Amino acid sequence: INAEYMGIAAIAEAAPEKFEANYYDQTMAFLLRVLRECKERKYKKLRGHTIECITVMARAVGKERFMVHAKEVIEALYRIQENELDSQDPQKCFLLSSWQRLCLILGKDLVPYVELLVPSLLKLAASIPGVAVQQRPHQM
Repeated sequence: INAEYMGIAAIAEAAPEKFEANYYDQTMAFLLRVLRECKERKYKKLRGHTIECITVMARAVGKERFMVHAKEVIEALYRIQENELDSQDPQKCFLLSSWQRLCLILGKDLVPYVELLVPSLLKLAASIPGVAVQQRPHQM
């Protein structure tokens, strides 16, 4: 599945106008359905690649086009991050990379979600072996 999803993402990046015009809506609908429906442990890696593909596609088609799906994607990623991860979950790294892409794509349109996302992202980062998150001095 990784190769197929990365193929989709690569095509979106190589030919963004054609991809957006002909395939974006149906592909995004399919990928969002995967995130909603494939919740069993055996699908964790698939969901990670799905998360990556969604945000690479979003970068390829651009902010204006992605805004139609931005709220649903942000809510889905947040829900996964807060409620659906286990200690050895392969989705963790995919989520961190995807949030970075979403920040670059959405810019100031991500501001309304900052209060919700930052504590959750810090918790996620701290759960990855070898990563240390330092608190601000007044919180120590």
